[in-house]
Amino acid sequence: MKTQSHNFKSVPYQGSKAKLLTFLEESLDHYFDSIGQKQELKTFFDAFSGSGQVAHHFKDKFDLITNDKQSFTKVINDTYLSSSADVKRIQELVDELNNLSELYFYQTDGWFTATYSQDFLDGSAVAQDGSRKVWLSKNARKVDMIRTRIDEMRDSGEINQDEMNILLTSLLRAASNVSNTVGHQNGYLRKWSKKSLKDLILEVPQFSTSKRNHKNYCGDIFDVLDEVQSDITYFDPPYGTNNTNISSGVRYSAFYHLHNTIVQNSRPEIFGKASRPLETKGKTEPLEKNKKEVVMPKFIELIQRSKTKFVCFSYSTQGLLSAQDFEEVFRLGGCEMSTFKVYYKAHSKNAQSKAALKNGEYINRENHDEELYELFIIAKKKPVRLVECKLEQKIETYLKESDSTHSISDKSYSIYYDNKKGSFIEKTTGEISMTDEEFKINPENPDSVHYIERVGFLNRQTHYVKYCYVKTPDHFVEVMYYARQLLNSRFKSEELDRMCFDAKGDIQKVYAELGNYIQTKIDAHLDKDLVIDDCYALSNDINDERSPIYSAIMLFCEEHWIFNKVEDLAI
Repeated sequence: MKTQSHNFKSVPYQGSKAKLLTFLEESLDHYFDSIGQKQELKTFFDAFSGSGQVAHHFKDKFDLITNDKQSFTKVINDTYLSSSADVKRIQELVDELNNLSELYFYQTDGWFTATYSQDFLDGSAVAQDGSRKVWLSKNARKVDMIRTRIDEMRDSGEINQDEMNILLTSLLRAASNVSNTVGHQNGYLRKWSKKSLKDLILEVPQFSTSKRNHKNYCGDIFDVLDEVQSDITYFDPPYGTNNTNISSGVRYSAFYHLHNTIVQNSRPEIFGKASRPLETKGKTEPLEKNKKEVVMPKFIELIQRSKTKFVCFSYSTQGLLSAQDFEEVFRLGGCEMSTFKVYYKAHSKNAQSKAALKNGEYINRENHDEELYELFIIAKKKPVRLVECKLEQKIETYLKESDSTHSISDKSYSIYYDNKKGSFIEKTTGEISMTDEEFKINPENPDSVHYIERVGFLNRQTHYVKYCYVKTPDHFVEVMYYARQLLNSRFKSEELDRMCFDAKGDIQKVYAELGNYIQTKIDAHLDKDLVIDDCYALSNDINDERSPIYSAIMLFCEEHWIFNKVEDLAI
């Protein structure tokens, strides 16, 4: 069921999901339908809320929890998600602020005007000292007056915190509408843009009281995680870039420093042509770094520490990590990999073929000609997390051995969203027509193997097992062959061939062979957590007690690890 659309206008924000809201919602609905999720999911945690687009879209569907490190985002979310203010009262306050006497300016310190503005002059927005300006003087004076008056109203008790948040949101939007920028505040235009010539005018934000519960945090995500419990946790972190010439992606504290300064009404020490706060100089958060060995452990920690049932990420094929990298992140983070899905759709890309560097030079965007896809990645989190030792070493080994690319359409767990049709397209058995007689699974039969490869059912997916039970429910060999494919795809071994085709339907033989196989791997000093993950993947994929291998796997796990070792493995 689609969420009713709202008339929501936030501030310009790089990475905003305003154009992807339908895709995100339909991906969630499709996913929960596909895994048979019957129970109601009540709570949604938007951990990197930004301009609040996603949270606002789901405000009437879930109890919401939001967080972002930038202080202005909490003001926006408090306005649009939690406000119970009277609209008529807000309109009166907005009218007063729009009609402040110009003489009131002399009761302010004029800091915004002196720091970020100058007159039109010859059309240049560059001051004599080389700094570039954000606003014309006429609009900066209004920023100074309105911001000063809002604090006066609060201090005198004329307005409460709820009303103050709404007025600040109105000011942020109005100031953005007349700023001489291209969507961020890391740099400003040389010439005054058309929008910067307009007059700054406050408008009443279209807020409304929601029947659902909403709580909004403002802090580092790693400080907030332990306080939040949710059914769905949604991460929309900095994407970074797979352009190796760039050391970091969007640095949000630098890109939106003016929003924070207006909300805090602070007077930071500034530097550079953009008059940015000194505290943002050279400041790159770990998640903003363009290094997989830094970002992947942090993403894994996000998943591990989340108190949630389902974990999902938004990302892009032009971001730092690939879908294959995320598969490793979700596995090490403690997710049930049989539930791992990647939804993707074509998305508009940056029209610029070059990217700016700090020194004012430009470099080519290496991936500019590649098609851009927006990704929605989701999986169910395991109820008990296993201990992960030497995580950094595991990631280092993965990165050395991985041949990861940013392609997505070839992944068997990927599901494409067709923009024109407004629906998902999956790999299905309908792509190839075969009769029951033609469907004979045998590793030595090239036609059978070719069929499986064409349909895309290899590499730990559920579709093949489901197909076996639908088409030939009594053919145990098909399921065993699938098991061999699953484990061999991880360990590059042919040892399960014998188990699959010698054991036939004898449950005791299957159990013995499976136990011997896994114990051999442990004795060979392979990571037992990987082996456990494979056991879980097999049991979750098959998930049918009619299957002997399902029973064998569950019996082996219960007897050897799960019940006897849970205290050693759990944190």
